[in-house]
Amino acid sequence: MSIVSSMNTVREILSDGRYAFGFVDLAYRKLVSLMFMGAACFVSAEDDSPIIDKQHAVIMQYHHVSSSTPHSTSISTELFTQHMEWLENNGFEVVSLATLVDTLKSGGKFDSDKVVAITFDDNYRSICDTAWPILRDKKFPFTVFVNTARVSETSTYLCSWDDLRDIYQSGLMIVGNHSVNHPHMLDFDGFESSTRWRERIINEVVDAQAVIDREMGKQPRFFAYPYGEYNEMVEGIIRQLGYIGFGQQSGGVGSGSNFAALPRFPLSGSYSNLETMAVKMMALALPVDDVGSTPNPIFYSSSNNPPQLAIHFSQKFNHPLNCFLGTTGQPIKIKRTEYSLVTQNTAAFNVGRGRYNCTAPSGVEGRYYWYSHQWQVKSGSVDEYLRQQWFDFSHSLRH
Repeated sequence: MSIVSSMNTVREILSDGRYAFGFVDLAYRKLVSLMFMGAACFVSAEDDSPIIDKQHAVIMQYHHVSSSTPHSTSISTELFTQHMEWLENNGFEVVSLATLVDTLKSGGKFDSDKVVAITFDDNYRSICDTAWPILRDKKFPFTVFVNTARVSETSTYLCSWDDLRDIYQSGLMIVGNHSVNHPHMLDFDGFESSTRWRERIINEVVDAQAVIDREMGKQPRFFAYPYGEYNEMVEGIIRQLGYIGFGQQSGGVGSGSNFAALPRFPLSGSYSNLETMAVKMMALALPVDDVGSTPNPIFYSSSNNPPQLAIHFSQKFNHPLNCFLGTTGQPIKIKRTEYSLVTQNTAAFNVGRGRYNCTAPSGVEGRYYWYSHQWQVKSGSVDEYLRQQWFDFSHSLRH
């Protein structure tokens, strides 16, 4: 496919009204896959014969496996089956999340240079009824992240504890922590003090784990951030409590990754396309040892919007690197050296979630480094936010 036709394809995707919602980076993924097909020859002289070192992996993230649930968090049974068959037919090693974490944290190596772990968020009924038989037949291990308040309810929409215990007996499933109530963890509750906010977030994690361990037996300390939202304060809590944290930002994982916020590739809704899923499964962890970025969250009307991302590499990195706006795939200008990168979009992010995706070909055909950083963008400005907080506090005193 020519560069001109490739760009026309991207323009068609960007102009499609179905993809106007803020999460969509389908056009970006299409562009990246096309770019890397032609970019693999641009490798530094140091990388004449590059080899993938079997210390990289990818974490997959799903919600519903159904065609009758919300599109943005769903994948059809047929397409989910195709995803699993593609892994099997292309020589991927599907490991448990515990094996992935233990291997990378210890600096060990996998048996294969193509490794994935499968995860689900929110414990939806279709995981037990539809996904489980497919995974069982292939003997693929997986993790279900549970927000415990909902599981305790009687619901035909969710797997029960009995359902989870039955599957757990197979040895293929881990139950992870997704909080008690699935809150937006960056948000303060009214005029909540930072001390009270911290206590509430700790309780969301610790209380959920107590229920999970009571119902399932002791499970690994794995925590998936609700909505994929976190910042340095939340990350610090997770690290202090001794958990491995998982986000919803995209990218490969490696031994040098941040284990308080490991990336996962969302594969539902507009992200479920098999062609782009195949590209993502080949991703490698960008060798990052320090990230300096605009603090999260940011405010739409503040001087911090658009945010800045600064990356320091853990080693000399000469691969051609590009960064893109996660919502549209639009390239962003970067400043870089062999050991660092700084990027910042020219236009402000819209309210919601925004991110930068940075990628580089590895020199091995079809394999590329991928790093993503996400921000939550609140409406208004910091001053407006503080005034609203004071209004809420004053109103509560009067009533």
